[in-house]
Amino acid sequence: ELGSEAERAIFRQLRVIADIAELHRSVPELDGLDESALIATPPGDTAPPSSLAATPVVPDDDPDLGTWGPYRLLRSLGSGTLGHVVRATDHLHRDVVVRFLPAASGPEVAAALLATGQTLARVRHPNAVEVYGAEQHDDRTGLVMEFVDGRSLDQVVVTQGTFSAREAALIGWELCRAVSALHREGLAHGLLSPDNIVREAGGRLVLMDVWPQGVPIDALDLQAGTLPFLAP
Repeated sequence: ELGSEAERAIFRQLRVIADIAELHRSVPELDGLDESALIATPPGDTAPPSSLAATPVVPDDDPDLGTWGPYRLLRSLGSGTLGHVVRATDHLHRDVVVRFLPAASGPEVAAALLATGQTLARVRHPNAVEVYGAEQHDDRTGLVMEFVDGRSLDQVVVTQGTFSAREAALIGWELCRAVSALHREGLAHGLLSPDNIVREAGGRLVLMDVWPQGVPIDALDLQAGTLPFLAP
């Protein structure tokens, strides 16, 4: 009864998801269930002991990062144009990301980041990263944002190939909505590059780092690959 082949293709994909969900519901929920029993072991291989198979391996947090104000710093996520990025948890045990300004940044850059963060906290849009606050602790200035579990668009293209025209148009549509939400608060993004756009694991597209308003271009550490994406 669906009107087009595209709709029928989506229906078939949803049917596959429904079948997977039904399979999961058919597995009995037993306390102490040996998860290795659900994993097929290739012929000739020996299954691991059940005590090991049922215990996920979780990487240890870096104990040397310590705390920053009310935040517990967990692990470094690398450096970018706007400073060093660290994954952390707040006093509510919520996963967050803190983007620290470089230590050599002048007081005018720190003031601009704090003012920009206060404005960003008013932005409410599903395609714009949610900012929880801009703070200073221990002589360090940082922007606290939601943790987005996903990959940047340049990483997606490297692993999955070029987007189709339709997919690229949909991405552009969502980005325009996010930029419009910033403009309504008087903000200009300033750096619409593929590594500043993250596709979340669930499919949501999120526009990340906003340039601190009023900061001159020579005040930040720009990578050569970002120069073509700078605002005029």
